Amino acid sequence: NAATQAAADADAAATRAEAAAERARSDSDAAQAAKLKADAAVRTATSSAADAIKASQDAATAARTAVQLADEAEKHAADAKKQADASKAEAAKAVSGAADAAGHAHVTAQAAEDARNSAQQVAAPANDAIQLGSPYITTDAAAGLAVLTGQSSKTIAEQQQAVAEAHAQNAQQAAEQAQSTANAATGDAKAAYTIAAEAAGHAADARKSAKEALGYAAEAAQAAADAQTSLANTLEYDRQAGEDAAAADKAAGRAEGYAKDARDSADQAALDAEAARTAASEAEQAAKDARAAADRADAEATAAEEAAKDAQKYADSAQQAADEAQRNDANKQVQAGAATGAGGVFSVIDEIKQSGDPERLPDDCSRLPCDLVFKAHFDAVVSFYLCTDPDVPATESGCPAEDTVFLTTQTIKGLTKTVKVSSWQATKDLWKGIFDSVVGDFTGCYHKIKGDGSGSYGDCAWAATWLPLGGPVAKITEAIRGVDAALRTGVGVSDALKALKALDVDAHTLADIERTVSVYEDARTACRINSFPGTTDVVLADGSRKPIRDVRLGDRLLAADPATGRNRSEPVTRTFRHTTEDLLDVTLAGGGHLTSTPGHRFYVTGRGWTLASDLRAGDRLRTPDGGTRTVAALLGRDSAAPRTVYDLTVSGLHTFYAVAGDAPVLVHNCNDLIADEGRFPGLAHVLDEHVDPSKAEAVALAASKSAKAGRDTPNSVFSDGVTAQQVVDYAIASKAGAIAKWLRGSKQELEWSGTFGAKNSLGTVYYADNSEKVAGNGFYIMLKRAKGHPHGYYVYTAYPK
Repeated sequence: NAATQAAADADAAATRAEAAAERARSDSDAAQAAKLKADAAVRTATSSAADAIKASQDAATAARTAVQLADEAEKHAADAKKQADASKAEAAKAVSGAADAAGHAHVTAQAAEDARNSAQQVAAPANDAIQLGSPYITTDAAAGLAVLTGQSSKTIAEQQQAVAEAHAQNAQQAAEQAQSTANAATGDAKAAYTIAAEAAGHAADARKSAKEALGYAAEAAQAAADAQTSLANTLEYDRQAGEDAAAADKAAGRAEGYAKDARDSADQAALDAEAARTAASEAEQAAKDARAAADRADAEATAAEEAAKDAQKYADSAQQAADEAQRNDANKQVQAGAATGAGGVFSVIDEIKQSGDPERLPDDCSRLPCDLVFKAHFDAVVSFYLCTDPDVPATESGCPAEDTVFLTTQTIKGLTKTVKVSSWQATKDLWKGIFDSVVGDFTGCYHKIKGDGSGSYGDCAWAATWLPLGGPVAKITEAIRGVDAALRTGVGVSDALKALKALDVDAHTLADIERTVSVYEDARTACRINSFPGTTDVVLADGSRKPIRDVRLGDRLLAADPATGRNRSEPVTRTFRHTTEDLLDVTLAGGGHLTSTPGHRFYVTGRGWTLASDLRAGDRLRTPDGGTRTVAALLGRDSAAPRTVYDLTVSGLHTFYAVAGDAPVLVHNCNDLIADEGRFPGLAHVLDEHVDPSKAEAVALAASKSAKAGRDTPNSVFSDGVTAQQVVDYAIASKAGAIAKWLRGSKQELEWSGTFGAKNSLGTVYYADNSEKVAGNGFYIMLKRAKGHPHGYYVYTAYPK
């Protein structure tokens, strides 16, 4: 390969040398041709210069003659003047003088004619110089100069000829006029004066023409001198062209020699490389064959490797699917009660208590080490929990805290279990070995579910046999599930809670569930979604009544504490109104009814605070005198058009009396969620950042947030406070179940986004660059936990999107 490449390089170099030699020879031939053209131009320029010099001499002679004749014309004109002066006495003399003047004018014209001829003699050789030098203007500077000089001389000569012709015509006219004047001189001496004056004028013209002829002659002489200079330059250029042509011829010869040497070397290199190419070709073919074999082997190895990877991947997928199916099946079994006998219930062993000494059973342990077999007698302290989420493993580690509900703790006595203990463990601590074995078998079911141990479904079956629930615990489980379902659907929450309270439920568990229900109901009784019609009367602190639409901030209402039964005066802190189509009528036995939104709460004796939608016939509502009014019926109302409804917030007890017919009944005020801002200054900021700011303040907030976040962060503002409260109320009510579940867990924040209304704007979005856009109907809201808050949380922020 190297020899072949060297031969190829030599051949290419020879080819380039031959091409260079050909270019050098071509350039040499061109230089020789240019030399011949330069010689011809020299000859032509020499002849043209000689003609120009001869013409210049003739022009000078003619100019001198014109000057002499002009002098004579002036002299005779003066004589004509004198003769005209004497024309009064001697007309014949005037005629004779006029005739002489005319003769001299004729001579002047003849001299002008001679000057014209001389100018033509100058133009002829100039034309020759132009004609001969034009082809070499671009290649020979001297030839170009000769052409320019000839053109200049020709132009001057042509101008001189034109002037001479004009003077000749003037002279002829003057002669004719002089003759006419002479003929008339005998009759009029005054005419002689006129003719004399005209002769003087023509003499002046002749003098002017003579002067111009002298100028033209001088220019012709200068042109001749320039032509002589051009000739000298042409001769010098011709000499240089000869030298350049000779040098080019020699260089071309040398290039041709070098090219021949290069070609000879290339031919020899080609001959030397032939054998090398043959050997290299054979070696290359062998290498190709080897590479092909290697490539085939590599491809086969790659294919085998990929096949192995695919096989492993498929095996892993199959194993994963099998494990997942096994875990799902196990979870279904646990959810169905495989481990405890109750669906969704799991247990945690709090303590294993020894009951008597373990009983040694026969075993094959003649040689150590070995496993000893014992029958253990023990009591188990077990706590049971319900996992309310059916989609997660019902185990201690698998069920989230917010979905885990404590049921009960039981001590199960007189349990036995046959276990194996290693001989080493038996000699060290027999009971610990038995304990570990019992606990291991008990928890094996859950390890199986989690997939992190060697448990089996047999472990689950065994656990179910000695930890049976059933009976009251099973009923509690179903009741708790009923409350959870009611919270999810929003239907029958009060009834589900009442059914649970009728069972022997752990006090802490019941209190926790009641708090959850309370949070749920608080979320559903927001100010912007639950109210009374404006004509509904409320009871003032002095016992008088006022329509709820006329109540103002600071008015004092009659409030009551259901726990003590005592009434007291409380001020109104906020009022609300909005429109709704969702209303129902609470009809009382004995007459009277009260129209309300479904989410308003009434105090029912024996049931506590109950949503209007959950009231039923027979419920007893509290009155100011400690008595009750009985609910007769609950009727839904389909409004043809939205109605304006009103509600308010009362300080302290958060209760007031609404009048049904003529009987006031105790109701709960709405929950003013945005008012949390006053309780948590510097934290809750719905009003400060997303309701109250002006445009300038909102832009400043956007700039501050953008600088802090390191990216463009807008600040949006609700259309007004009413819109903000409506959005928050709707968001809280629609997530009541999720909020209750969140509060059972440990997360500190709960956030979500949603929409309110259809194709409506909730406000404006402002940016740091002072731009803005109309917000859509989307919103964002975040809640945060708060100890001591009546609801257990507050609205940290909410804004339109």
